[in-house]
This record gives sequence, structure tokens and C-alpha cells, in this order.
Amino acid sequence: MSLLFLMWCISGIVLVFKGFPHASVGDRFQKLEYLNENDFANLPFFDETNSGEVELEKYQGNLVYRKEDGRKAQKIYNAHTLKTLGIFTKAQAIKEAEQYLDAKVIRVDSLSSIDSWIPWGYYKPLLPFYKCYMSDTEHLAIYVSSKIGTVIQHTTRYERWMARLGAIPHLMYFPQIKQHEERWENTILVLGIIGLFVTVSGLVVAFFRFKRDMAGKITGITVYKKWSYKWHHILGLFIGLFFFTFLLSGIFYATGVASWISAKPKGKSPQTTWNQRLETDSSMHPERVWNLLPEKKGLRKIAWSTAMSFPTIEAYYDNYRAPVTFKVNGDTLLLFNATEKEIEEYAQKVFRNKPIEISQQSDYDIHYKVNGMYFHPLPVYKLKLDDGFSSVLYIDPASGKAVEYYNANKKTERLLTRGLHKLDFDVFLNSNGLRMTILIILCIGGIIVSFTGVLLSFKWCRRVFKSGNIRNKQNKPE
Repeated sequence: MSLLFLMWCISGIVLVFKGFPHASVGDRFQKLEYLNENDFANLPFFDETNSGEVELEKYQGNLVYRKEDGRKAQKIYNAHTLKTLGIFTKAQAIKEAEQYLDAKVIRVDSLSSIDSWIPWGYYKPLLPFYKCYMSDTEHLAIYVSSKIGTVIQHTTRYERWMARLGAIPHLMYFPQIKQHEERWENTILVLGIIGLFVTVSGLVVAFFRFKRDMAGKITGITVYKKWSYKWHHILGLFIGLFFFTFLLSGIFYATGVASWISAKPKGKSPQTTWNQRLETDSSMHPERVWNLLPEKKGLRKIAWSTAMSFPTIEAYYDNYRAPVTFKVNGDTLLLFNATEKEIEEYAQKVFRNKPIEISQQSDYDIHYKVNGMYFHPLPVYKLKLDDGFSSVLYIDPASGKAVEYYNANKKTERLLTRGLHKLDFDVFLNSNGLRMTILIILCIGGIIVSFTGVLLSFKWCRRVFKSGNIRNKQNKPE
């Protein structure tokens, strides 16, 4: 276990600076071709189903409709024939990879299973992958899905080495484990429980090893003089408490917070209820949308969606995270800008007259802040629901979407996971550098405790081995 703790502390320091590599959606978005007037001439409207969001973009010079078909999967249609596109070819994957990076592909491997750099099981519907090795100086490898034809992962040699030293061992992101979610959770649970036992028993032993006088009064921290024993004891008293919180929060990260700790609402979350997608407006044909858009230059993508029960058009220009949202109003497109009254009325409608409290928020807080994975615009309306679970929604008035949600269960979960594991507390909201420094100091202390634990274990094993050999020699007949 000391070896495992040592690995977690070293990889934890690496993880503070560099996480697991991810393909940038923004990078791919910036490579999309601009849409122009000729693209919309006699273009049919996609109406295979009237529910959900439909996107129109260019893929390698051809217009396609994309529609979600699961967590990562999509259904893709030729925008002119409305026929489903089949498997994307190796040649298309090469072209997509070269366009994404502006470099040449020198080799392509076809992968039929999850590997170390895409270890998540929910990527299986996108198999097989084309793994394209690029000619750039960073030794970059790009993964393109044959099912959706787009880049789903890219790694540089530097990122791969950092992940091997950091994210993979620390988070147990081994593909044999991670692609099976239950197996990964059980691995974290078993190791965490054993680690908790080791930590608690170590703290108990450390208490009984305080230096005492003849009367039993404590006169010092430790009775040990050898540096390995001494520092393992002294630092272990302090670091052991943090080991306990790190292990406990790691278990909660993997398995979630039990309902007996904090109850969670059943059924759809308020965020899902708010963002429900209704029937799209079939009268908004692509050519009509193009003609009604006030700004056409720089348009990269269009999405037909709904917000607050209104059919909407989302026009993507330079920022893929923040499209310009328009409300469909008869023969016109109105810039979406929900007022406090409209948000309140819609809340009363979808939450069936539950008591609510609404206020405008212009700053980030511990539950709503800058996040590299998701877009958190400001200002937003903070909507509190009296539903027995202290639910809170953050509504973006420019899109009408609930962009964040938490309740008492999520608040407890954040405290027991991000709070205990990453020191993600209010006091560090605007002091990320200080938070990282404290984490590194704790990890260094943990390295010393773990290393001395490994050293003491090795010495103990050596003594046992030697004493066993001596006894064998003594008992050996002449």
C-alpha cells in the first residue's frame, strides 16, 4: 500500500499541472468551412423526426445534417438526399486529420477496440477508429471515428508521457478497467477501503508511539531516532489525515454519494426538464433561415432547436460555445433575450407552480464558475426551487438554456469529492495558484511518508528473510 500511496502522490503532482489529453471541439469547429448562399439553394429541410436538435454544417465540402444518437454517437445525413451516411472511409479520415492539424498523415492504423488514449466505454459506439500518425514535430496521433467521421481524440508525445505519469495511474485510466464502468468503480472502491484501513491503523499506532515519561505523560511527538522511522511517524500524523480525506473522496468520485448521506430527487432533473427539446419548426427551411439571418458572414454552422418552449435557430460564427440564438416568430427571427418575467413564467409552467425565487447573478460562485469543459456565461439568472431538494438552476438569458444545476445532493457530492480531493472550496475561488501550491506541498509530504513506508517495509522483509535463513542453518543437521 505504501507503493500505491507513493504512486498516487507522485502522479497527483503531475495531474495538478497536466490532465488527461482531450481533443478540442473548438479546434475542429475553427476548421469548419463557412456556409454561403449557394449552399442553401433548394436544400431540403431535415424532418426524419420532429424532436431534438438538428445541426447543419459542411463536411469536406459537402453539406450534412447531424443529429444526436446517444452520449457520443450521432446520425449523419447527406443534406441534399437526406440519406444516412454509412461508414466513413480511411481516405476521409486522413483528410479530416490533415485538415484538423495542417500536417500530413504518415501512417494509419485501424482500431476495433478501446485503447489507452480513449479508455471510456461510452466511446464504443464510435468504433472502429482510424488512428492517424502525423508528420509534425510533436509526434501527434489523431483518432477519427469511422461512424461520425470527426476527430475524437488527439495526443502529443509530451501529453502521452504526462498522462502515463499522472492521469492514467492516478485515476486508474487503464483501458482494461476503465471501459467497464462497474469494474473501474469496484477497483477504486476496494483499493480505497484498504487504503482507509491502512491510514486509520497508522494513525492509531502513531498515537501510541508518542514519547512519554515514566508517568505516561506525553513529552514529545516521537520515540524514534532513525530518520526513516522518525519522519514516517511525524509526517504520518499530519499527512495521514489528508490521506484519509483523499481516499474517501476518491471513493465518492467513483461510486457517487449514497442516498442515505444525501437524498437525490427521482426522475428527470430540473435541468433536463427546463432544456426539454420539443418539436422543431418545420417551416424554417434552410434557405429561409439564411435569408432571415441578419449576419451571414462567417457563419459556420446552424442548429434547429428549442428553448423555453420556443423554436429557435442557433447560428454559430466564431465561438462554438456561444452561438447567436434567435427565436422563431412567424416570418421573422428575433434575437433571443429572455427577461426575468419570461423566465419566471416558464418556470411556473414546467415546475407546476412550485414556489421559486429568482435573481440575477453577474459573478461566479463555487457552484457556477469558469470550467474548461463547459461554457458558463455571465450574467445569468439564478433560479431557486422549493422542491424539497434545494434545487438551483442557472439560466442564460441569451439562449434560454439552463447551463448549470445543483441541489443539496450535488452540493454534498461536490464537497465530498472536489472539495476534499482538490481543495475546491470558496476560499480558493479566486486563488487557484494558492490551492495548487497547497496540494503540491501535501503531495510532497505524502511522498516522504510513502517512501519511508516502502523503505521500512523493505528493511522488515530483509530482516525476516535473514532471520529465516539463520534459523534454517541452525536447524540443519551436521
